[in-house]
Amino acid sequence: KLQPLLADLLNNRLLKEKGIVYGYGKIREPIESNGLFVTSAVITVLLKSIGPAINIMFNYAPVAVEVLKPEKEACITASELQTILLDISNVSIVYSKYILEKVLSEEDKRKIAKEMENRALLGKKLIEGKEGENKDN
Repeated sequence: KLQPLLADLLNNRLLKEKGIVYGYGKIREPIESNGLFVTSAVITVLLKSIGPAINIMFNYAPVAVEVLKPEKEACITASELQTILLDISNVSIVYSKYILEKVLSEEDKRKIAKEMENRALLGKKLIEGKEGENKDN
């Protein structure tokens, strides 16, 4: 039962992730340990840039990674860096939303909502202050 589940995860989710150009994998035979069965896969992917690699790390949490190329320094453009940072931010938002919706008590949710409201007001004041400074210049 494990191998079809892992095959589905690889074929219908991982290898269809944005930024994956090509990929293939091999699912290892399950091993029994204390009544539990575990399996793993070795997957090789060609990515458009480093951004998809970061998303894979966050979303799939592999236990090991081997980067085959580039063998030397990798350069990224400002646009690629911006995309990477926004992807990281998005993952943070997704996990935060999960915690807010599934883990926190109603009282904790109310406290955080109040803190977020205060943060939004502070951000608005900071933006208004910046706009005032720009008008003076």
